[in-house]
Order: sequence, then structure tokens, then C-alpha cells
Amino acid sequence: MLDGYSVYVTKNVKPDQLQMKDIIQCCGGQPLKKIPKTIDDHILIICCEEDKAEVKSAVELGFEVHSAEILLTGILRQELDLNQYRIQFELQQPKGRSKRKHSEQESHKTSRTPKRRKR
Repeated sequence: MLDGYSVYVTKNVKPDQLQMKDIIQCCGGQPLKKIPKTIDDHILIICCEEDKAEVKSAVELGFEVHSAEILLTGILRQELDLNQYRIQFELQQPKGRSKRKHSEQESHKTSRTPKRRKR
């Protein structure tokens, strides 16, 4: 599932970093010890809300950041869906430019909530 991918996991992600390292390796990926400094389509960054500040520089480079659910759900489904489980960031841009948003769990935003019946 992760053949050809390198994966960086922040310190407060659950399952913890040691367990995530095992999961990544079992799925064919390569765990990274340091946050990536150059953009690459075959690098995943796994983060949690507590660690957003840690990955800010990577987000500014253009990396998308996902929660651990991308791997845990991916294992169950035996597929990696990069459009799910994104963590949202709002970055400050220089004056005159709008904020850039990375969407969080795109698939969940497009799903409709059922309408309530009138009584």
C-alpha cells in the first residue's frame, strides 16, 4: 500500500510513533525521522491537531497533511486514498492576498446530511 512512499509522523500522533513506524514498514513504506524540506509527491506527512505548528513549514512548501486515519482506514480497505483525512490549515499570506486553505476530509464535505421529516 505504501510502496515507494516515505512517511513522516509527528510526535503526538496516536498510535504512537513506534507503532506508526511498524505500520508504515509493514505497508511497504519508509519512515522519516525528520520533517521533509523539499516537496515530493511520494512523501506523506501524518499529523494531529496538537502538532500543527510542527508541520507549518511543510504546509507552506505545499505538502498536504493527513491524520493517522489515512493509514488505519487504508489498511482496512487495502488502498490509500489521498483525498481523505486531510488536516485543514489556514496560512497567513502577504498583504493583498487571500488565505489559502487545505481541505480536511474532502469526501466528508461532499456528503449530504439527511433531511428531517416534518411531523
